[in-house]
Amino acid sequence: MSLPITPDLIPSFRIVAYYQVGNSEIVADSVWLDIKDTCMGTLVVKGATNEDRRIHEPGTPMKLKLEGDHRAYVGLVAVDKGVYVLNKKHKITQSKIWDSVEKSDIGCTAGSGKNNLGVFTDAGLALETSNRISTAQRTDPECPQPAKRRRRSVQLIEYKAIKTSDYQDRKVKKCCEDGMYENPMGHSCEKRAGYILDMDECRKTFLDCCNYIKTIRDKMQRELHLELARSKY
Repeated sequence: MSLPITPDLIPSFRIVAYYQVGNSEIVADSVWLDIKDTCMGTLVVKGATNEDRRIHEPGTPMKLKLEGDHRAYVGLVAVDKGVYVLNKKHKITQSKIWDSVEKSDIGCTAGSGKNNLGVFTDAGLALETSNRISTAQRTDPECPQPAKRRRRSVQLIEYKAIKTSDYQDRKVKKCCEDGMYENPMGHSCEKRAGYILDMDECRKTFLDCCNYIKTIRDKMQRELHLELARSKY
């Protein structure tokens, strides 16, 4: 099956496919497709004449020439560039316009679902059949938000506190705390421990705590990559 991509499908669309097996089962799947955000049609704004295209002094009039598709609606706005020096947050851009349009999508995921009925629910659809197969009633247009995870910095603080509690001696505990500081140079724990000239116990504790927190950080980084991959695809 081929599907031509037309401007009507911007900024995104969904394909939901399903079929019925017997009288009691539905097999379904869906996919969300993102379309390149671009203006529909063409628009050119320029000075009407060569005289109008020159650099103007404040207060001098000029005429604009607009070239676009037949019967197209065009809106114009003029803003002094000096305004954007102070604040660019509210500058209207094409991406902001399409982001606003995207918010009208009542689907909740990029595709599939936790089960066959979840395919329809996550695509923003309701299903009702004569043989009593139906999706759960949805009363809120907004998608349910998953519980927010605690910030990783807070989690790291807790992990560090747990590790330092293993040491009662104040000097040894300080060695452990030093080992869990993140090294901006990216040196390995072994190389950093080699700079310690104090007692062997401090060096051993430093290395133990450094490797401990490195393992935690690496695990968090892998989880972050997985989350980003799921949100992207």
